[in-house]
Amino acid sequence: MMNSLTSLAISNNKKNKIRSILIIITILLSTMLVTIIGTFTYGSIKHNIQSAEERYGSYFGTYANITEMQIREMKLRSEFSDMGFMSFAGKVDIDKDSKLYWADDTVLNLTNLRKQLISGTFPEQENEIVAQKDFFATLGYQDPEIGDEVQLSIRRDNNSKFESRS
Repeated sequence: MMNSLTSLAISNNKKNKIRSILIIITILLSTMLVTIIGTFTYGSIKHNIQSAEERYGSYFGTYANITEMQIREMKLRSEFSDMGFMSFAGKVDIDKDSKLYWADDTVLNLTNLRKQLISGTFPEQENEIVAQKDFFATLGYQDPEIGDEVQLSIRRDNNSKFESRS
């Protein structure tokens, strides 16, 4: 009985040799593809987790529209080791929705904005701004340099009118 099964299997393999080889190759390639996809996905997720602080900063949350009383209460709590402050400073009168913000040194450090600034320094005076070249191009300044004076039409809130500032 065993010899007849073996001879039947061998004769069947001779008939379907190419088909058997193609099935083996398909199984190998499928296994390799699934392994590669899994390894790549795992590596990407692991890399994103490890580089999250460098990319996005080390802050854990942001709060909007809080009062001075709430700020005092937050400073008393041990959950907050560092607190930075950012404030809406105005809106620029251009086609795109461009807003101006003020941020203190703690915010700049927690959000890694200092690492993203290629040249120059962050504003220290009321009449200084930092923006990307596209922002200045939208205003009509094609090749701005650090220290150039620009004219902005801004307003502090939605109720006031736009006024020109330099």
